[in-house]
Amino acid sequence: VESGNVEKARNVLRKIRGTDDVNAELDDIVDAAQASRNLRVNPWRAIFSRRYLPQLVILVALQVFNQLDGINSIMFYAPQLFEGIGSGRQQALLTHVIVGAVNVVTTFVAVFTVDSLGRTFWMIEASAHMAVCEVVVGVIIAKTMDPITGALPRGATIGLIVAVCFRRSQWYWQYL
Repeated sequence: VESGNVEKARNVLRKIRGTDDVNAELDDIVDAAQASRNLRVNPWRAIFSRRYLPQLVILVALQVFNQLDGINSIMFYAPQLFEGIGSGRQQALLTHVIVGAVNVVTTFVAVFTVDSLGRTFWMIEASAHMAVCEVVVGVIIAKTMDPITGALPRGATIGLIVAVCFRRSQWYWQYL
């Protein structure tokens, strides 16, 4: 519609909706596109205005902290990390499978509860739990890792796996 292809838009709506009666919806889309074109405000200027600055700062900060927290590195190198701290190769790969299973389960939990609990709840809850998990992982490694070999005792390794799984589950819930 924005590029002037109203008939193409009508055909797409028919295909998506599975019905030929899409005129009312198409009219709404055309009206919205026209209203958008009639706005005199530059959208880039508007988003950087004082009115939207808090939302913009939160948006950028969330993405920066997501990259800086290191969870992507932990997930990518999980088998090597767990093998490096004294787990056997099979146990390290099993750990990666467990973390992947946690990812799947928590994604479904998030999808089915976001409407009832809301995004704000998940953002606050997940942020608090992720911070706690980061501290727990740091404490486990600092207190139990052998400084010479880098190995962890079995109980500490299990605690680390639980903390990483819980941390990863919270990541999905935060970005609903």
